[in-house]
Formats: sequence, structure tokens, C-alpha cells
Amino acid sequence: MASFNKPRRLAATSGTISDRPVTFAPGWARLLTNPASDHKVERFGWTFAPGDKVMQIENDYDKDVYNGDIGYIDDVDLDAGELIAHSDGRAVTYGFGELDMLVPAYAATIHKSQGSEYPAVVIPIMTQHYAMLQRNLLYTGVTRGKKLVVLVGQKKAVAIAVRNVSGRRRWSKLQEWLRPNPSLSRQIGVAS
Repeated sequence: MASFNKPRRLAATSGTISDRPVTFAPGWARLLTNPASDHKVERFGWTFAPGDKVMQIENDYDKDVYNGDIGYIDDVDLDAGELIAHSDGRAVTYGFGELDMLVPAYAATIHKSQGSEYPAVVIPIMTQHYAMLQRNLLYTGVTRGKKLVVLVGQKKAVAIAVRNVSGRRRWSKLQEWLRPNPSLSRQIGVAS
């Protein structure tokens, strides 16, 4: 178990723990794990290359892939203008114009990870993200990890999140819909 007494950071070059801070630019996870070759396509602000981990962000019933599905890119065919990804044990083909349905999945929000589990989860938790410091979000994030969960940030932020049980009030009207409605009951002939 890590100690909160001395700040420690991962050093990008060696993969070991270092006392020096490391600044990562956007897309750092992809660059560290799968630097793109010439065999890539750039669409909708993202670069896609073989080996990239991707997430489907909207349902596509024709392709039988759904929001939150994770896969890996097998091939990018520049001549045919399509990309082939492997998801749930099968190949799924995307035309380059359909790549707005995919995003890199080297990191995911707690919201997008709901309903999923991962071998290891790293959760940044800082006081600068005060609006997100809620017990239910921390609980959801921590329970996504099967074997390892690492909280990176400030002890104070963890304490704030654990104490914050307010969350956001949901305006679903569920209670109103479940409450017996005498005038509606009379209209449809049901005794109240």
C-alpha cells in the first residue's frame, strides 16, 4: 500500500517510481504504448493505428456493437478506406467516415466505465476537481478494479469525496409516476 506522506510519480522513461514530476501531453498513453506507424488514419481529431485500444461511443445495431464496447484495431486499410477492429472475439469493419463512433480507450471516465471491470484502475483524485469529489463516484471508480486500484492525488481530496454524500439530485419523476393517480384511475376504470 502506497504512503501519502511523500509524493511519488511515475517516470515515463523507465516505468519506475521517481521523485521528479513528469508532465504528459494529451495522447501520452497512446504514444507510450503504441506509437503510430505510417499505417494509420487521422479522423475526427484522433489518430487510429493497428494495436490501438478503442471504445465504441454509440450503439450501432447493424454492426452489433454498443456504447462502451472495447476493442483493438487489427488493421487500417488506406486503399479501401476502412479500419478493422476486434471486439468481443469478432472483427468489426468501419469506414473512415464512421470513425466518429470510436475513441481511444487508453483512459476512460468513471461514467463511461460503469458496468465494466478492469484488472487495474488508476484514479486521479485532486481538490481541483471539487465538483467531482462525491462518494458515489469514488465508490464506482474503486469498484471497477478487479485486482488493483491506485488513487493518485491528494489525501484531502479523498477525504472530501468520502464525506460528500450529496451527489446531484436526480429529477426522474419516478416517484410521481408510481404514486396512485385517482383521476387517471377513474378514466381507465380502475378502482382506487
